[in-house]
Amino acid sequence: MKNVAILCVLLVLACQPQEQSITLSEAEISAVMEATTQYGGAIVAGDFDKIRSLMDADVVLMPPGEVEAQGVDAAMQSMEGIPGMEGSINPEQVEGSGNLAYVHGNYNITVIVNDTTRIPDIGKYIEVWKKQDDGSWKVVVDIWNSNESPEM
Repeated sequence: MKNVAILCVLLVLACQPQEQSITLSEAEISAVMEATTQYGGAIVAGDFDKIRSLMDADVVLMPPGEVEAQGVDAAMQSMEGIPGMEGSINPEQVEGSGNLAYVHGNYNITVIVNDTTRIPDIGKYIEVWKKQDDGSWKVVVDIWNSNESPEM
């Protein structure tokens, strides 16, 4: 009878939902921070090969005032239309769990339209990163917007 009681207790315990911590490790957070820093640097530098290498094949870009660009080819076409720029893109926070992470940050850039026209822009962004089968992280969603309201 004692064995039956122990078996019943074990069965009840085995059927309880198990809480598992699947938050990102410090190493994963560091890897995402490194990837997003490279991505931001490549955007400012206009390094389109580097940008492409950090994008998932199914990436979605959501630039302000434009339709979203779905897929790496459409995303690259959208990004290649951006004139030169200088400034910084600054990740502030990385969080996530499993094979997904998000980055929240800000930017302070100047878009260089031509020799005489420069447009300053300060804003914020959210990126979603996905861990690849090889252990690398690639951006799957990128959305940003200016802190300034467009003129009406």
